[in-house]
Amino acid sequence: MRFRVPIYVAESKTGFAARPLFVPRPARTDTNLNRLLTRLAGDVVRAIELDARADRQDVAARWAFAPPVAQHRLALEVELRRRKFRGKFLFVTFEHLGRRLALTPAVPDVWFEVARGEALADRAKAALDEHWRAAERDADEPDDVNPVADALTGKAWVQVMDVSARVPAVVKAADPLAFLMLGGAGEPDGASELRRVGRCLDWLYPDELDRAAFRAAEVAELSRLLAAPDRRPVLLVGPRQVGKTAVVHECAFNRVAERKHVHVQRGNVWLVSPQRLISGMSYVGQWEARLLAILRHARKRDHVLLFDDLIGLFQAGVTSQGTLSAANLLKPYLEDRAVRVLGEITPDGLRVLRERDRGFADLFHVLPVREPTDADTLRTLVGVQRRLEGKHDCLFGLDVLPAVIDAQRRYDRTAAFPGKGASVLTRLAARAAKPKPEQCVPDAKDRPRITRDDVLADVVARSGLALAFLDPKARLDRDDVRDQLARQVVGQPEAAEALADVVSIAKARLNDPGRPLAAFLLVGPTGVGKTETAKAAARVLFGTADRLVRFDLNEFNHPGAAARLVGTFARPEGLLTAAIRRQPFAVVLLDEVEKADPEVFDLLLQLLGEGRLTDALGRTADFTNAVVILTSNIGVREAEGKLGFGAADDPRAFVRAAERFFRPEFFNRLDRVVPFGKLSRADLGAVARRLVDGVLGRAGFAQRGCALDVTPAAVERVIDAGYDPALGARAMKRAVERELTRPAAAALAKLAPGELTVVSVRAEAGALAVDVTAPGWAERLPAAEPLPAADRARAARLALERIEGRVAALRPGAGVVAGRVTAEQERYFALKDQARTVAADLERVEARGERAFNVVARQPEAVGRKNRYRSLKRTRLGVNHEAQQPYRSFLSAVSMEEAVHELMLDAEPADADGELFELENRLALLALTASAAPDDRPTFLWLRGFGGGDGASAPVARFFMSAWAAGLGVEVVSSRPAGLPVTDVVFQVKGVAARELAQTEVGTHLVLPTHGGPWPVRVDVLDAWPAAAPAGFGPVVRVYPEGQPVFDVRTGLVVPPPYAADQLRAFTLTALPRA
Repeated sequence: MRFRVPIYVAESKTGFAARPLFVPRPARTDTNLNRLLTRLAGDVVRAIELDARADRQDVAARWAFAPPVAQHRLALEVELRRRKFRGKFLFVTFEHLGRRLALTPAVPDVWFEVARGEALADRAKAALDEHWRAAERDADEPDDVNPVADALTGKAWVQVMDVSARVPAVVKAADPLAFLMLGGAGEPDGASELRRVGRCLDWLYPDELDRAAFRAAEVAELSRLLAAPDRRPVLLVGPRQVGKTAVVHECAFNRVAERKHVHVQRGNVWLVSPQRLISGMSYVGQWEARLLAILRHARKRDHVLLFDDLIGLFQAGVTSQGTLSAANLLKPYLEDRAVRVLGEITPDGLRVLRERDRGFADLFHVLPVREPTDADTLRTLVGVQRRLEGKHDCLFGLDVLPAVIDAQRRYDRTAAFPGKGASVLTRLAARAAKPKPEQCVPDAKDRPRITRDDVLADVVARSGLALAFLDPKARLDRDDVRDQLARQVVGQPEAAEALADVVSIAKARLNDPGRPLAAFLLVGPTGVGKTETAKAAARVLFGTADRLVRFDLNEFNHPGAAARLVGTFARPEGLLTAAIRRQPFAVVLLDEVEKADPEVFDLLLQLLGEGRLTDALGRTADFTNAVVILTSNIGVREAEGKLGFGAADDPRAFVRAAERFFRPEFFNRLDRVVPFGKLSRADLGAVARRLVDGVLGRAGFAQRGCALDVTPAAVERVIDAGYDPALGARAMKRAVERELTRPAAAALAKLAPGELTVVSVRAEAGALAVDVTAPGWAERLPAAEPLPAADRARAARLALERIEGRVAALRPGAGVVAGRVTAEQERYFALKDQARTVAADLERVEARGERAFNVVARQPEAVGRKNRYRSLKRTRLGVNHEAQQPYRSFLSAVSMEEAVHELMLDAEPADADGELFELENRLALLALTASAAPDDRPTFLWLRGFGGGDGASAPVARFFMSAWAAGLGVEVVSSRPAGLPVTDVVFQVKGVAARELAQTEVGTHLVLPTHGGPWPVRVDVLDAWPAAAPAGFGPVVRVYPEGQPVFDVRTGLVVPPPYAADQLRAFTLTALPRA
């Protein structure tokens, strides 16, 4: 039954809103008007059909009320008791039962009659005044009543929507005992079931249908076949994303455009999914009844049933108790040509379909959809770009489309153009689109622009490949890649060279596009790094070892095991094909390949030769972006059984053994056979140190605020315990776990989490000793008595006078002779000069304070420049008290940045007068220099880093090189004595009071990296080098969060980045005794 439903549409800043004029529901909003009306039409049809099944017919009869209406846009002034509002409203008038009625859709409750000869504006104003005054009386807060909120902000109009709905002539009474019947009451209704499980493509007209460009021949042929009286089944065959669905949508678009009515109940194209056919069907025969009802309804209404997963029809409905499938029920209808059926499938899927049921597949008329030419692809994608720019309010750069085509052609071989290019463009546009609630059409200058860099970033995000590898304009040095691999693959230079060749060849685009990036066979004894090589390849190529897909082929050594890798029709998810379809950019490790079943080798022939496998459902897994690594122990026994020097390490023995074992057609598909030799003691030592570093990075240390200090002697002890040339790195790994991890775990188990601890492991007679140290936090220096600025200036004057007296006492008796200046004379003149500079600055501060006092006629609290330093608030209890621990959050917080931010929120200005604060620090340094006794001993600062590898001491070393470079009267020289560990740094400090200044930095300096850590750095003062390593750790005096403010525990000073040298120097100066 056809209905003409008046629809009210209103435009606002955020889009459009629409609803039936005389019925309050359904309502929709959208930014696109055509899409809004299409979706609202479907809602209206469902609402009509729902009301038509009600007991009372007057519920559905209201949808038939569609009198001719007149539209009036009026500007009215609404008068309330104490307020007036002006706004524009749309009024609709119509004739009914000899009367002229009016209403405004913005206020659905306001309906009124307009007498003949009466002005609509006057009657409308009176009706609105009465409505809003009543609302004002009923409101709890009269000011909340705002008529302007319902006024028009844009265009508004009423239009008629033509829809077709199924209205039963007789509504059957509901059976009160229907709930007792298993599977439901009676025979299902085909139309209702079809809407429940399917999607009508005709009702998506016009904006939600895809358009097919340059497919006129295919669309015309499909339209002819679907309109033919013989109702032959049609099957669109083409590669994935070639445009089969777009051809169907274009055909549906043309059919709707020709009949000029969207929502009709006959001759529609319905997309049906096999999985939805059986969803919710739990009783015997229930899904069969649903499918038969749908088929009968489709035959009666001449609908076209579109199945995009024909192979899925053979799985739908199959259970452990029965083999009846949806395809079995559909096949008789296809044979009789009783219903129009349209299918989509890939060529591989068609092959599987024919293997499954040749008779079923032969019932279809095959319509091939081939990949378009490059020129047609380019024109199609240009059209896609234009549509996306209008839909998402973005702009594509001229270099985007060539980059998309190049990237998709190279890295996505399982799909065809133009679909795979359009999908990338759609993703980029959706990602770049920005919501703009304040305007419907943004200014062109504000529209986001998509560039070639966005395309490359999208490929990087999906593949994990480095940008230097993807971008043809970027440079990638093969030697750098080889060195990076060599650091991870210890003692196997040939493996590093082979993988570096893979990267360089793929970067230059000289690899065979129809095969995997590489196919290597790694042969050698156990424990020499074959598996680690595969992990290193995944880390270097794809950024993470998680991209390693590993299969132990000794689990696939029985007949039929190959089917587990590619799947069967009963279990279509093959282990190997599913893993690669999920992530085609990966390293595939096939371990112990020689133990696999012969059928597996036949499967690998296709993988290595063509770079692809097809699973049981005809889905292709693409291996052309993967590195395939096979490992084997072939030839180990032969090599070990040979006589002569070096015979056991002859790499040619492994290659010859592999040639004898594998079939020639398999061996010839390998790009390279890489022999692995046994690891030397030096190699195993490097492996042990890497394993120890891995222990340091484990979550148990990082999350508990612990650092692990392993002495070189302890590492050597671990190497001695794990050295076994026959077992290689695996024996070393067991030794690290046994000798290091277990004792450290036992020590950590006794500690409470969140407390900074250092676990030290050292070698002793016969065993490793494990010590646990809790450095604690340095106590806060006593706070100075708060004084007004003038009083502080007077105190500084008195301190300067005392210092000048000390300097005068240092005056040498003899003068300068023959231009020679002694050390005493040099010190005296330097101190005199510093005292003179400080005195001049102090006079300026005193004069500034005096001027400010005369102006305001009062003593100023602070008149200097604003202080650049902040200080942590002091706590009533000590910093080491468990109830008042401002630094504990750094060790237990999930996010270090958030912990630093919270600590900084509580920080306060260190001093209101920054100039006076700095002057007092200079006075403290001058007093120390003037009173320091001569000391000829050299002063060394030893920075010992723990837990952070080579870079643990770097932030602390940068502090000394920056803060102490000037302003302290000392010289800092970095030295690298023989035997110094790479984690340590030694500085020699030269100058007067060098030792006293260095002593202020003694203790533990805590480095907090963004990931991992913490890294304690012990700072000690030495008289000479070398020196015995001191035992234990001093309290934490300073904390260096990576990229965050640095704060000093003793003084409470906080310096945010970027760190200025004079600000960092304040840490040392503030810790000096006051003059």
